[in-house]
Amino acid sequence: MSECITFLFSVSPVILCTEVYLLTSGDAYTPGNEPLSRGLFVLAFTLFFFLTRVFKYTFGLFTEGRTSSLLSLLPTALLLFLMHKTGAFPFLSYALAAATAAGIFWDFVPRKDLLLLWGTFALDAAALYLFLVKHTLSGSFTTDKILFVSLVVLTLSSLQRLLAGGKRGAFPLHYFVLLGALLMLLPMEKSPIDWSPLANAGGQLVRKVSDLADSATYFLFSGLDDGTYTTGYSSLDMNGGKVSDSERIQLILRTSEKPYFTYTDADTSGKMRVRRSLYLAGGRGADRQQLVRFLRFLHARGVDRLHAALFSKISRINVEYSYLDTFDEIAPAGSFLLYTEQNGDSHVPVESGVSTSRHKKGYKIAAVYLDIDYGSPYLTGLLREASCPTKPDDLTYEAAREYTKDLFAIDLKDVLTEDEYESFEYEPFESESLASESLIHDAHTEESAAFLDTAGAGSRMQELADQLTDGAQSDYEKCKRIETYLRQYRYDLNASGGHDPKSDMNSSAGMSDIADRFLFETGSGYCVHYASSMVMLLRLAGIPARAVPGYRYVFPLEQQDYYEVAGNCAHVWPEAYLDQIGWVPFEPTTAYRTAEAYTWHRTAPEPASDDLDPVAPELPELPAPPAVNAEEESSTDTAVQLFQISGLAVLSIALLLAALIAGRRLVTVLRFRYGTPEKKLLMDVEMIRKMLRRSAPTEFSDRGLLSDYVSLAPEDLRPDLQRVFDTYYRVIYGNGSEPPVSEQENELARKVREGLLHSAPASHSPTD
Repeated sequence: MSECITFLFSVSPVILCTEVYLLTSGDAYTPGNEPLSRGLFVLAFTLFFFLTRVFKYTFGLFTEGRTSSLLSLLPTALLLFLMHKTGAFPFLSYALAAATAAGIFWDFVPRKDLLLLWGTFALDAAALYLFLVKHTLSGSFTTDKILFVSLVVLTLSSLQRLLAGGKRGAFPLHYFVLLGALLMLLPMEKSPIDWSPLANAGGQLVRKVSDLADSATYFLFSGLDDGTYTTGYSSLDMNGGKVSDSERIQLILRTSEKPYFTYTDADTSGKMRVRRSLYLAGGRGADRQQLVRFLRFLHARGVDRLHAALFSKISRINVEYSYLDTFDEIAPAGSFLLYTEQNGDSHVPVESGVSTSRHKKGYKIAAVYLDIDYGSPYLTGLLREASCPTKPDDLTYEAAREYTKDLFAIDLKDVLTEDEYESFEYEPFESESLASESLIHDAHTEESAAFLDTAGAGSRMQELADQLTDGAQSDYEKCKRIETYLRQYRYDLNASGGHDPKSDMNSSAGMSDIADRFLFETGSGYCVHYASSMVMLLRLAGIPARAVPGYRYVFPLEQQDYYEVAGNCAHVWPEAYLDQIGWVPFEPTTAYRTAEAYTWHRTAPEPASDDLDPVAPELPELPAPPAVNAEEESSTDTAVQLFQISGLAVLSIALLLAALIAGRRLVTVLRFRYGTPEKKLLMDVEMIRKMLRRSAPTEFSDRGLLSDYVSLAPEDLRPDLQRVFDTYYRVIYGNGSEPPVSEQENELARKVREGLLHSAPASHSPTD
């Protein structure tokens, strides 16, 4: 019954902590809207608690002492790792972690009796506080009754120990357990719940434990060069399968600039703030050519300093890697100067987007980048122009230096040389000429995407691209039509990739496969599906396009010393190559707001000219995406993942048990081979006793007398067996003056054992 008390004492704080967590999560008491199902969590904890006890008992058959408890951590650690990687039912990971911690705690904690005695009253006090002050645990949920019954059983048992001690006539524990079972049948009175948010102590505890686990996992697995990225940031290896949402901090940003823009609201005339948003691209490096393109684009349209400030500025930011392990350089999109620290020098230029060595926690990059408001009506007015000159006005290097100083107050000579500038002479886009540009790479492959490649795209995707872009007056308008259309699809992390599980975003065929299934079958997905679809639709419409992996971060409204970018900010977005201006990002993913939502709201100091027309044309009516139900497919994927996790766990436990058995046999063989004659004799006698007990025709009662075993042996072995037992008694009960065990006596014991082995098939050898 001690195991029953241990379980009741373990499940009570689990329920209490769950209530505290739910109080800090909001809407915890709205049926069907809880962030965590109490009943499922407690049930999972119960099953996992008994599973850990089974692990301990199983390993206890092969080990001694507390070693079995430590060995039981191996399969549970494997289960935790697999659950964390797959993201299937996150509450199961917490339940398993809690059950494992409870089991290990009870195996190693000293003075369990005192803890059970006084800890029960501490749990009573916590439950009363939640009930009287926070108005919870009032019977609205089954877990309330489970907690009440558990505390009643524990409290009555503890009170009896305090009052009666070990006196005769005390009620045994199973009386209280039976009383608890009867109490479960009685209804609990429900009262209106007036819950208010509790201080975030429970949430902080969960976050601290999660951070400690994340840090331990990082240092444990970051040294394994398995060619993969940690959860969050990834290269174009992404295949669109199910992903889990991670809150691990992967980047730390530091900047002296304000995280918001201030503007005057036209309706209220009040001061308003809009948060800054930032795309952090991976694998790009310093892209000075894009800066040159933008300068020439503005110069060809006569944009002066006042109008350029409406939608562009030079910004600086420092990026530090946190929970991250990658070859890629990650910096703001539009970075044209990148520096890092090396051997004490903090101004080592970074050119390539992919390093030859891995960057891990603590790696820092200082970036200077061109911050562009792609949602500004003044910039979009320029982009929507129906006809652009085939070649911009000639802009020499010296003229570009003067123009850059006027627009952004920087000297272009500090960014690139005249030879580099001349090498960026404008040419109309051709896939062959741009194939050698600084592209988005996978850190583990040298293949480059061909930005007009439509391999794998079917006829129905071509028809959709034609339908969406028909009648558009500019490439930018085509891009916005496709972006608007895709934002009708449903966002879902529990998604499916392409028809081929190996399809990823590294190739046109892979993106086509992912996009085709998303556009015409599943109708739901996340950024991988949206970006793949927009890239392929743009290419089918004749617009060069590429996918960019990285992060989309939105700053808070309050200035801070640093800003943390979590794994759930990881993102992949499409970029279109528009004539003369170069690569322009778009946001088709519905979980993210478009550039227009984060516009800086800067207005011209004077009426805008026709070239800066802020009025956007209305989009034509777009077809609706297919209506599908992805729940069945989602549940199938989850079931497959759970089956895989269970299979791997069972296999690992079997392998561990096999290793324990093999190790035990090896230790026995070594002890026998290198032991003293006396040790060998004792081991032989012990094995002889086991063989005789197992080969006994009827149930054998061991009275501790070796003479009882002689009658169990074959008649031809009994005389020799008696002599072996006599030698055994001489070793055990001798006073030290007896002669040592001779080689002949050891040989006799070995012959008797081998004789029994051949005469009794159920017997075991000394290596068992």
